[in-house]
Amino acid sequence: MTNDIGTIKAYYLSMLRLEQTAGRVSIIGTVITGFLLSILTKWGLLKFYWIIFKEIITLICMALGFLFIYFWTLKGFNDSDKFLSDAFFVNHYQLMIGIVLQIIFLTTLFIISVFKPWGQRMKKNEI
Repeated sequence: MTNDIGTIKAYYLSMLRLEQTAGRVSIIGTVITGFLLSILTKWGLLKFYWIIFKEIITLICMALGFLFIYFWTLKGFNDSDKFLSDAFFVNHYQLMIGIVLQIIFLTTLFIISVFKPWGQRMKKNEI
């Protein structure tokens, strides 16, 4: 909550750097470890409905992080000189909504990992 353009630029620059470094590394690391845990344990990649759901949500989170949040942050940094414009505020709110969606999706992934709500898929010969 500031009107100082320097502070706003620093805010967006720090978000951009975090997204380009720690954000990307953590997403890639999570996908790799999840894939390895799936194929190297009894859970498998496609044996359980809850794992398939987690894979889909993970892909959505990756797209949201790699594409949308990155571009909204970059646009916010580039448009920070136009701080009082409508375009800046629209972009800012889109970015905040994207971050909230990421938090909701990641919380959902955590809950599904803990409770494993859906069972195992039926095999073709069981039908």
